[in-house]
Amino acid sequence: MDFNEKHFAMLVSGSPLGVAPEVLWEMSEGMSFVVAVDSGAKWCFEAGVIPDLLIGDMDSIDPEIVKVFQDQDVETITFSSEKDATDFELAINQIIERGYSDMVATNVVGGRIDHELAAIGNLVAAGRKGLAVTVVETDQTLIFLSNPGARSRLQVALGSDLDNMSDLTVSLVAWGGVATVSAVGYKWELDRAELHPNSSLGVSNVPTAVEPVIEVHSGDLIVVVPAPAVSGENEAAE
Repeated sequence: MDFNEKHFAMLVSGSPLGVAPEVLWEMSEGMSFVVAVDSGAKWCFEAGVIPDLLIGDMDSIDPEIVKVFQDQDVETITFSSEKDATDFELAINQIIERGYSDMVATNVVGGRIDHELAAIGNLVAAGRKGLAVTVVETDQTLIFLSNPGARSRLQVALGSDLDNMSDLTVSLVAWGGVATVSAVGYKWELDRAELHPNSSLGVSNVPTAVEPVIEVHSGDLIVVVPAPAVSGENEAAE
């Protein structure tokens, strides 16, 4: 397939707290490329999803599941357990190298905190490298914005009935340094405000419009919203 025709890739990681099998199946529909990272293969197997690529050192996956997928001609890349990068980072690199522009990842958070923090850092770096990144979990969605990067503007579609969404909050979390951010359509609007990673400014903001807009002018930002609320418009940095 020509790189210009490639769009969405899906990465299934191995957190012990994964989305329901039916959700994983639904998410995989329409994806151009599905990658199972080591024990993420178990989540795929239980959901009836056949990945296009299985990658990792295979130290936390049932060998029988590996065999099942290999019997179905699933591409497999195996690494030594003694390496300088996690399986998760190596999987992201494969998605970037194969020319995909957008990635939806799942089963990333909820496990070991060291793995989780390293994975978030890998996802921020992927945004800087030109990959638009979204992480979908059971009760929350993380959208990664960077400027410069693949995506610097987000319009979150929240539906038309804000009166029934009074408890809805959207959090803006800077990562790795200061992020200069504007947020329009929120109770506490921001106009090129500086968000610091060691400050809670930006956490638990409240939408006041059905399509509020967040824009990153510089730096890296993670937008955290309730999972059912996410849809809408993404725009890359100019």
